[in-house]
Amino acid sequence: MGAALKFKHADIPRQAQELARLKVVNGPDMGAVFVVTSNSVTLGRGEENDVILADLKASRKHAEISWGDNQWNVRDLGSANGIVYNGKPTRIAVLKTSDIITIGETTIEFLMSDAGTGMLRALPRTIGEISHEQSAFSAQQQRVRELGVMGGPKRKAPAPVAATGASAGPNPKIFIYIVIAGVVGYVLYGSPEAPKAPKKVTAPPLSSYLPSGESDVSVNKTADQFFHEGFREYRQNNFIRAKIQFETALQIEPNHPLASLYLENCNNQIEEEVKYHIDNGKKNLDAGKLKEAKNDYESVLRLKFRDQTNPAYVEAQEQLKQVDKELQAVRSP
Repeated sequence: MGAALKFKHADIPRQAQELARLKVVNGPDMGAVFVVTSNSVTLGRGEENDVILADLKASRKHAEISWGDNQWNVRDLGSANGIVYNGKPTRIAVLKTSDIITIGETTIEFLMSDAGTGMLRALPRTIGEISHEQSAFSAQQQRVRELGVMGGPKRKAPAPVAATGASAGPNPKIFIYIVIAGVVGYVLYGSPEAPKAPKKVTAPPLSSYLPSGESDVSVNKTADQFFHEGFREYRQNNFIRAKIQFETALQIEPNHPLASLYLENCNNQIEEEVKYHIDNGKKNLDAGKLKEAKNDYESVLRLKFRDQTNPAYVEAQEQLKQVDKELQAVRSP
């Protein structure tokens, strides 16, 4: 038995000597499951690996997952782009059930063998679900920082009002509660007038959620950090990851000139790649090169994952179904 067994679908029973399971939730091998049966497996696009990935952005020998000191670890093997662990670049990390690893353009969900059978056999989570979870976690961290729990700047208490012989006036806290109660009542029961069409709400920039006292310099520095990370991805032709970083920089600082420029460049590069894969997919399909056509259409789905109503995404999805049917016919006796 090899160090890792590959299956096309997640709905497989627990295997003999199974120690862990790797579910591919995004990338060329999306939907596949690798069952780990050894204390150490290597991942990469080279044939010498235990987990072979059909991902051109992955290094030939990219990473290693191993058991030691009563824990699972993932370690980068000197790859060009490193690994991303739960949304953060790293070189080594401790793995727990449901952790997410990204190698090149391949995203993997890690499950230990002691996970429940239902979890092992459940369909892999989508990239959208994972992104939502990570965004929600980041938002929660930000809210905690605002309260000063994680070392963020704390708000100063209001200066005490000097006592006078006159009445001290209404308690400001009570006034705030009255205002909040009024707003809640308005939202729940509406005004006595006829209902009006809902107004379009524009989300405020992320900088508005920063703790009070944050200077413009600090906000700009945070935006610059996201821009530089995006620029690094851009230079490596990782346009999807670069786009996310530039969008985040613009959410923090909407007037960031370089982030706007490179976001537009990213969108143009992505559109060019989409057009190339659509055209190349048709050529490969007409020539009977089904595996090559499949790779082209899957590339379009990755590039347009955040815009699934896009005509190119819809076309690639339909064409991929046709390719899969023809591949199935070829494999059938």
